[in-house]
Amino acid sequence: MKKLSLLFATLIISISAFAKIELTAPLENAVVSRHSKLSRLFLNKSSKERNALMCDEKYRKPLECRYYPIKFAWNSDSKETFTLQISENPDFKNPIEIKTKKKYYRLQNLKMAQKYYWRVLGKNDISKTRTFTTEDLAPRVLKIDGIGNARDLGGRVGLNGKRIKQNLIIRSVAFNRPSEDGTTAGKDTIKPDGKKFLLNSIGIKTDLDLRSKKEVANMKASPLGKNVKWVHIPALCYAQTFTENGKKNYAQLFRIFCDKNNYPISIHCQAGADRTGTLCYILNAVLGVSDDELEKDWQFTIFATNNMAFAPQRRYFPIVENIKKFGTEKESTATKTERFLKSAGITDAEILAFRKIMLEK
Repeated sequence: MKKLSLLFATLIISISAFAKIELTAPLENAVVSRHSKLSRLFLNKSSKERNALMCDEKYRKPLECRYYPIKFAWNSDSKETFTLQISENPDFKNPIEIKTKKKYYRLQNLKMAQKYYWRVLGKNDISKTRTFTTEDLAPRVLKIDGIGNARDLGGRVGLNGKRIKQNLIIRSVAFNRPSEDGTTAGKDTIKPDGKKFLLNSIGIKTDLDLRSKKEVANMKASPLGKNVKWVHIPALCYAQTFTENGKKNYAQLFRIFCDKNNYPISIHCQAGADRTGTLCYILNAVLGVSDDELEKDWQFTIFATNNMAFAPQRRYFPIVENIKKFGTEKESTATKTERFLKSAGITDAEILAFRKIMLEK
């Protein structure tokens, strides 16, 4: 009887040791979307339709930026701890690794328009490798605990069909509240997991704060910690950008992005809308992003605020009209933006340096 029990136990262990792991989702070669139904519908509308919706209070009131993680799932008879691996490389170099006892996992913040390889490892087994691609639909919205309106400046196609690199410039709301009395810095709002993502997954080196002196009060360092350089340059926006003071302001701002040692860079004002939106327009424009995508990037902030003052006629159109003054109708927005920056004192070498940093080869 003892021998029979021992044989049965050995058989169970043997079956468990060779339990197969079968991947179920995403399907092989699937194209996976990270956008909500509402945001996808909005982004696929025409410029005229999008601008009309921005002025429709009933449309904007219920909007919010929802984060849609990608669900990974698999089957296995085993009850062990699994290791989910996701990588941009078929040899799984530098993979994202998640350990879980469940047979599924929801993952946030993957790059857009990126092919990924994934597999699941057990104690004594390894699944086949599958591939999927994230949807080529900007912006790449990010979930960062404690802060909103967060997205990657990269992902879109720029000059000469080259895609703008991701994980180099991140835009968002501020990491702390504005000062209440003008002397004491506001309370931090970013949460530990948000800091961990920006520091470890993105590797932020520079925190570019566009807020006024009153808003930051006596801040001396970034809420992300001592290893992040805090750069405070109060920014002008919209039509003010094109005044003499605005040009001086933007020359100072743009030069932050011409030094590769500053990257990756976080940009924010308080709400990540007006000052941040204007700066991101200039950066994307000189990289060669299309007029329609430039507009979409600015408009997407409606998924973070239902403030009806955030409207194209009052804010976005003045940027476009002023940029047009730097060239002819037949010339590209990239060329006109380049001329604007040169009128502010930026050199050809500085523009080239920025493009070299940000555009894929």
